[in-house]
Amino acid sequence: MMSQKSKTYYPSSVPGEEGSNITIREDETCFLVSIEMPDIDGKDLQVTLNKNVLTISGFRRSRSNSYSDIDEECDRRSAQNAPTKRQRLVRQLEIDPTAVDIERAMASTWNGCYTLYAPKRHPQFKGLVL
Repeated sequence: MMSQKSKTYYPSSVPGEEGSNITIREDETCFLVSIEMPDIDGKDLQVTLNKNVLTISGFRRSRSNSYSDIDEECDRRSAQNAPTKRQRLVRQLEIDPTAVDIERAMASTWNGCYTLYAPKRHPQFKGLVL
């Protein structure tokens, strides 16, 4: 049985990020990071690595609809013409380049969650000393 560590962070002090969380799981071979990015399509995410900081950002779009709902057709038209609000979401994580093999990392998005699989670096085998 593999031992596994898991941590969940709630960045409730950051404006616009109330209720979101970051979950980091670790086992002997990898780190698995799950970051909630609700209402953001995976193709609209930007992921950058600058020095040791991984930044994941995107814009959440929502329509504000203050029109009355007289009938379905009216609702459909109002929703199409309603102004779109954009809210930027940013998540940043510090990555230890000596612990993570970032070149082999893989990412996916599904249902408002960004998941990063980052394999651990293994120490180079230096041979046997006799």
